[in-house]
Amino acid sequence: MSRPARARRTREAKGELPSLLALPALTPEHEVSLLRHRIAFGLLPRTALVLPEDRQLGPWHALAVCGRGLPMTMVVSRIIGGTWLRPVHELQEELDRRREEQAARLADLAD
Repeated sequence: MSRPARARRTREAKGELPSLLALPALTPEHEVSLLRHRIAFGLLPRTALVLPEDRQLGPWHALAVCGRGLPMTMVVSRIIGGTWLRPVHELQEELDRRREEQAARLADLAD
């Protein structure tokens, strides 16, 4: 990714941080299904339902919080046990391995 694009994405993420603090509390588990139905029928706005995935910081937010570059963000992420920022090639290798394992299991079932 180019430096200007990375700087733009980091600035955007930094600008979103105050709005993430202003989000309401998570919707209690026992109310989620009822609120989903009310939203589906147009009785409530989409913002009435706050799920955990709505409150998660992305890698650009982490980079904006750390402010020290990607290597420092990766170290901090590993230390706090949160999001593990992993290179794409590692994720691709893991996906390929899982697909091979699944193909082997399917072949065993077909026999």
